[in-house]
Amino acid sequence: MALRFAATAIAARARPKLGVEARAQADYELLFVVRSAKSSFMPGACVFPGGVEDDVDHTLAADRDQDHIMRWCALRETFEETGLLLSSAPSADALPRPERLEQVRREVVESPSAFESLARQCAWLKPTELHPWSRWVTPKNEYKSRFDTFFYVHHYTGSAEALGCERETQGHQWMSAEEAVAAHEARSIWLAPPTWITLQEIVLHRQLSSLLKAAHSPRDMTPLEATIINEKQSDNRVIRRVCFYGDEDNELHPIKGQRRRLVFDVKKFDYRWEVTDGVHPHPWATGL
Repeated sequence: MALRFAATAIAARARPKLGVEARAQADYELLFVVRSAKSSFMPGACVFPGGVEDDVDHTLAADRDQDHIMRWCALRETFEETGLLLSSAPSADALPRPERLEQVRREVVESPSAFESLARQCAWLKPTELHPWSRWVTPKNEYKSRFDTFFYVHHYTGSAEALGCERETQGHQWMSAEEAVAAHEARSIWLAPPTWITLQEIVLHRQLSSLLKAAHSPRDMTPLEATIINEKQSDNRVIRRVCFYGDEDNELHPIKGQRRRLVFDVKKFDYRWEVTDGVHPHPWATGL
């Protein structure tokens, strides 16, 4: 099954000044959308905005390289799903009127190529304001569609509020990484494994400045492709093991006797790490 390129934007914005009792919380929040229940890929999952590349992304990037193309993809898809332009406008006057933006967004939902005229009008749109964070490849044999998805971090400083997109999403919300993980554990939302694992790293950054410093630093963008093993239990539960590079059951890079896997009940999504000698698939995870 051929891979399709996709991009995701982790939009982070500063929170209002917190009271004394809330200072232990992170001083920023992240934008999440809930995928449509009708979606063919991870329906109902709470994820960061994003989607599949389109020809218009190649046009806007002038086919420079895949990274540049995917940054434009993340910009376009975030606009399509939330109505937000992830770039710093030089002034409020530089933004099209809200009603015009919403009209263009409806056009982009119908035809992604409509984004080109908006991008040309808003020449201040800068894909360089999105910073590479990670790259995930859909495991084989679990989904009809497979994606090679680039994750980017963006510092959102705009004043516009996110809007819904009935065709692709069924809601959106700003939450801290801690709040999202807690909501998943309470089963009020469902975080897909890449989102949950990404949040395990982001939650280590209590201040927005720390997150942005990490995002501006060189990142390992080696595609993360896991091998999935489903095991049916005697009580008919199905336990899924997501085996990353270095796990003895990873098809691409196995190491005998080593475990680097995420384990969970497929109905509960009660994620937990199962690793050898505390060595996780990601260097940052050693302190978890």
